[in-house]
Amino acid sequence: MHEPSSMRVFSIGEEISTSHVIDLEWSPPGLAQHRRCALAVLTSNLALSIWTAEGNPSHASNWKRGLVVNKVLKHYVSGLENTPASGGGNEGNVWRLRTRIRAFTWSPTLQDNRTINGFKPQKSIRYDGQLIAIANDYGEVFIIRIRSPYSCFDALSKWTGNVLFHFKSRISADPRLNFDEIIDTIGPLPTVDKLTWSAWSSPGELLREESLAYSEDNTELFAISCIAFATSSTLGFKHIGAYHIDSATTIKILGDAEDMPDFQFGSTFDINRQFSAPLLWIPRSKGVAVDTILVFESERATAISVPVYPRKASRAYHHHLDGRWDDISGVALGVNKGVISVHFTSHLSGATAPTTNLTVTLEDIQSNDIPAWQSQINESIALFSAEHDLYGNAQAKTWGLASSPLGDLIVSCVSVHPSDMVHYTVQSGQRSVIAVNKLSDQSDHFRLPEKGGLSKVQDISAETMLFSLRRWLSNSVYNVEDRAVTAESLVKQFCFAQGFSVISEAQQSKDSTRTVDFDTSILEQLDGWNTSTLVEYLRAQMYDKDVLAQARSSILISLLQPLDKPVAELRVPIIISLTSAAVLKTYLPATDVASEQIYSNFHAGCKYLDSVSPSGTLRESVEAQTDDQHELCEICDEKIRFESLDWARCLRGHQYVRCGLTFMAIQEPRVSRYCGLCKKQYLKPHYILRDAELRMQAGDTIMADAPAAAASALQQPTLAVLLLAACDVCIYCGGKFIF
Repeated sequence: MHEPSSMRVFSIGEEISTSHVIDLEWSPPGLAQHRRCALAVLTSNLALSIWTAEGNPSHASNWKRGLVVNKVLKHYVSGLENTPASGGGNEGNVWRLRTRIRAFTWSPTLQDNRTINGFKPQKSIRYDGQLIAIANDYGEVFIIRIRSPYSCFDALSKWTGNVLFHFKSRISADPRLNFDEIIDTIGPLPTVDKLTWSAWSSPGELLREESLAYSEDNTELFAISCIAFATSSTLGFKHIGAYHIDSATTIKILGDAEDMPDFQFGSTFDINRQFSAPLLWIPRSKGVAVDTILVFESERATAISVPVYPRKASRAYHHHLDGRWDDISGVALGVNKGVISVHFTSHLSGATAPTTNLTVTLEDIQSNDIPAWQSQINESIALFSAEHDLYGNAQAKTWGLASSPLGDLIVSCVSVHPSDMVHYTVQSGQRSVIAVNKLSDQSDHFRLPEKGGLSKVQDISAETMLFSLRRWLSNSVYNVEDRAVTAESLVKQFCFAQGFSVISEAQQSKDSTRTVDFDTSILEQLDGWNTSTLVEYLRAQMYDKDVLAQARSSILISLLQPLDKPVAELRVPIIISLTSAAVLKTYLPATDVASEQIYSNFHAGCKYLDSVSPSGTLRESVEAQTDDQHELCEICDEKIRFESLDWARCLRGHQYVRCGLTFMAIQEPRVSRYCGLCKKQYLKPHYILRDAELRMQAGDTIMADAPAAAASALQQPTLAVLLLAACDVCIYCGGKFIF
């Protein structure tokens, strides 16, 4: 509790707010459990919190708040030398201004592609936290690293936040100004209320000289990004660099003027018009050293070219907004036939505005045809008018737009009301229409944007592609005899969307009869690698192969459309790749009971595949053992024979389901999770680690908790630990786990 703020810094949101949601945004994949995204929610009391689902995300009761970012900000601000302690007068005003969060934005995925001992990850990601930028009411921008307890690189027991650095915008709120000044009475506080973060880009050979200019001793600049921030009428930029310092990665301001974050290190790009929509970065073409940001003013859309490196020339060009008077209520990007377009709508004129779709290039802005989502809004208006006998006297209010990660779908949120009378309704009777529309009108062909579309290829999930396919199948009609051709084309689209190549049937058959080879020269250096590099290496072997991506795509498509091959046959290349990972056990410095059992199961799995193979030429990926380790039935203590990859049965007939990753029998309740798409069951990681810990304690029945087991495992990673960390999504279809 504290005394009310002075009039100069009084905030209705903080003082008497109902704490309703004013902004929310998904984090990049990997921050939440099982490669899921965390949800950042900003409420009207100027508080930012991080939410995640602890269970099935479709159930509202499973959503829990993991972190309040304001607490992280207060802890950091209290340690600054120029910040007085919380109290009354001007000191208390400064404290309150600095701890309120007015705007935020997540950093796009930052990928570290360093070559370590001959290994260079191509599509794998370091899930060691995500970056978020926040702006307070004091005109400051903070860069915070958010870490979750689900990371395999840190043994954390709770969500944490760490402020890396902060900088000031050109105009900061000064609580010492007198409130009776007319300019302060009628004008808004000059706070940063809009933030956006551009995609990270590699310096590349094209800009080698500039990258060396910003590198220091023992450091290497490997990625550059730009943060754009806006007040009511001023737009500023700050370039951020990601550096290698020895074996660590750090984020710093690019340049030598930390207190001057504005464009070209000191000069703001002054629009002198009020912004009416979120700032939007346009994806940059490969090899182009200029980023483009689109801002919506009161009467026009302005595209500003921002060089990747500061101190470079910039330019701006404009496009009219048809003289509309209402604010822009939604902005989204879309991809159609390789062309990226900007879709936007205003609150009241979204259904009738002639300009709702723009293509932004380095030279100009061009208007496009009417998109499908605008036609959908007009259809909703016509339906509402017919249902209530309004004779055309209806109008739509558009509340927002959003695009899919690939950019092939646009989602609009619309409510329809009478236009010639007051719409009398109660809150329970209010309805909004969420419409999902594709950008292409070709219903007879299924097309996905290639190489991730709007996102990086590693951010594209199986759920995203399956949702697009489900939408297309629900609206298309084709003959039964064309299913084989259609299935083949669908597999190609799925592979291209993930950045993989499609291999021929003959080559696929050749690859399915041998294991995935691990480079011996790389394996001999595993002892000197840290856990994160080991996980990246195994994840690359398990997921970043063309033959494996094609097999997963086929299994994914079979969930909606029958294929010629059975699913069991489609899984063979994946199982061979999985069992090949057993070779890591020989090169790892540590082992445990779980790793020994997994190694034995992989050996038995290879024998089983060889016995059921028509040609009988499947090469075993695990060295033959003198004596296989059999699991014991927990009911009768009899041995469990390896008769199937999907189920297990002891000598007395007790039958269980096998874990899809370790092939261990699932013999207890509530110790498994399942894939949300193909429903394949897996043992929970903490159960496997706990079981190994208990069995190594020779009779000690004290159950080790998950964080302690994870901390011990991180110090000396074993085969079991690496498999559980690397295979954090379903290895058969790529779906996320539900438990």
